[in-house]
Amino acid sequence: MTTSLSDALEVDQLFDQFRDFDGESGYLEVIPETLACVREGAVELLREALEKPAYDMLFERRADQAFPIGLTLVSGMLMHCAWEGGLPLEEGYLISGKYIQASFEMTDVSELIEALHMMHIEFAEKVREKKTHISENSVVHKCAGYITVHASQKINLHELAAFCGYSLNGLQHLFKRCTDLTLTEYIRKERISRAKLLLERSDDTCSSISNQLSFCSQSHFVIQFKRETGMTPSQYRNTTMKKSKRIDPVVS
Repeated sequence: MTTSLSDALEVDQLFDQFRDFDGESGYLEVIPETLACVREGAVELLREALEKPAYDMLFERRADQAFPIGLTLVSGMLMHCAWEGGLPLEEGYLISGKYIQASFEMTDVSELIEALHMMHIEFAEKVREKKTHISENSVVHKCAGYITVHASQKINLHELAAFCGYSLNGLQHLFKRCTDLTLTEYIRKERISRAKLLLERSDDTCSSISNQLSFCSQSHFVIQFKRETGMTPSQYRNTTMKKSKRIDPVVS
């Protein structure tokens, strides 16, 4: 199920409803800060904002309406801002619904305030996860693209890391976590993939292919190729040639 922006509650509309509920507590002075933190996934700043007294004072003062009205309005605003921060509305509905459902079992305002704090934090953490995932994927794709473009050259890992905006240790850790391959392993796989194409589609010698793909020596190329494919380059070429002959139609 995909939810469009038109299906989301507008924050301005919720603000107008909240003014009637808010009165003189001063919460509306705090909420732009908390909402901004949720939108940006700024969990630690959000924790600090939630410590401001105006937040709890509102629900303590309006305990009679805090459960059905206050929590619903706040959850709607949080859900919308989390959506703006990259969290799918479907996930937002699940989080919001969970806390609203739990509120039916609450009998004390202190329980509600604790739940509201937790709901703020959960929304912010989910947004941060989404932003981190998107950012990390972008870096990994950028790194992989660089390797693809420069696979036939000697790749300096420090230059690669600088290109991606990371330290070498940081990039190695991120790339390994996201792909389950080290940078060196990925570079080797990319080069072997190119070597296979050259073996299949050209008459270039193993020595020539080794040089084209910047292997340090032909023997090193043969060792790395066999490690990846289980065959030497010559065996691979002979195997693919035999397959090609079986597939090609006989021309009379």
